[in-house]
Amino acid sequence: MLMPPGLVLDEAPLDVRSDAYPDAIYDPQAVLTLIYTSGTTGKPKGVVLTHANILANVDHVNYWMPYREGGVYLHAAPIFHIADFPFMFASPAVGACQVTMPKFSPRS
Repeated sequence: MLMPPGLVLDEAPLDVRSDAYPDAIYDPQAVLTLIYTSGTTGKPKGVVLTHANILANVDHVNYWMPYREGGVYLHAAPIFHIADFPFMFASPAVGACQVTMPKFSPRS
């Protein structure tokens, strides 16, 4: 498969089990991130998003635009924007590859 230049992680070290890193306990209601609104309709405020919030969004993305295991997907949206969160997590959630554009230019 032809791959663009970038960082390649070898799967072998990722498969190594160690007691030094016990399995994480998944809590759907645990805070994943705190984002801030832009304040377009009022004062900006912090909004708590849980793991369940983001995973529900990922499920919706995969329902309308099914990502496939082994697929390669171009990630062109700004990673810092909340609208991008479901897409940022959709590829790894199904075992797909995500290629991130280093820079966006409408002329290229």
